[in-house]
Amino acid sequence: MSKIFKNIWKIICYPLLYMWIQIVVSFVYMFIPAFNVIFTAIMSGDEYNADVLTNQILSGVNLSIIIIISDIATFLIIYLLLKKEWKEEKLWKFDKTKISPLPICIVLGITLNLSFDLIINLLPKSISEYPQPFDDIIGNNFILDLFSIVIFAALLEEIIFRGIVLKNLTKMMKIPAAVIIQALIFGIIHLNLLQSSYAFVLGLILGLAYVWFDSIWVSITIHGAFNATSVVLMYVLGEKEINEIYWMIISAIALITSVLCMVVLSRERIRKEKIYEL
Repeated sequence: MSKIFKNIWKIICYPLLYMWIQIVVSFVYMFIPAFNVIFTAIMSGDEYNADVLTNQILSGVNLSIIIIISDIATFLIIYLLLKKEWKEEKLWKFDKTKISPLPICIVLGITLNLSFDLIINLLPKSISEYPQPFDDIIGNNFILDLFSIVIFAALLEEIIFRGIVLKNLTKMMKIPAAVIIQALIFGIIHLNLLQSSYAFVLGLILGLAYVWFDSIWVSITIHGAFNATSVVLMYVLGEKEINEIYWMIISAIALITSVLCMVVLSRERIRKEKIYEL
């Protein structure tokens, strides 16, 4: 019974730790500019509007820096708590004979991102038109955005949701149920109706990939490629308008490619399982 409670504690604790550290870092990071703006307004004796001051404060905030700082802090805390367990379970093992070809994972991550536009357009307008957090994060600095979203966010989220949450769920229940539950948690933790919708689907795919190959590098590669596509598209396309029909065709092709990539990964998993049985 104690092992069950321990597993449940890890499933709940680490996602909440991830959120809590982001909140704390955001508060501390914004405190100094907020204090300066408010203090200057008070000392000048000018009348000020709370909304105007809020916009002034937020205009100087770089969310990519907040993500990088909070992710590094979270990783260090998790590493100190779980380094012994990671060593025993060989979380970071990179066995080239066991994992799938990473190029397939990269293609899957890219095409998933593109195909999700097609899925979003099929959702009710109340959801599809919901603002996305990436719109506020991306666009300040290309290098910082790559580091924060592609490297730090993808790495840490895979450690937490696949390396900790999913691994502990599989100790308590059958794998299909564990994959679904961790995807639900992954979706809910994004705290955004639209992003949570496709984060759930992405979580299912990342969970399957992790289980199939028993390697966190597989899910990190897919997740990183997925996030990288968002960053690159934002900088390349920006505010440019794209013909809706052309974009729907691209999204449909990407969706088909994603399915094919999943089939290839599934067959690769089956083939390797047969090798190990010999």
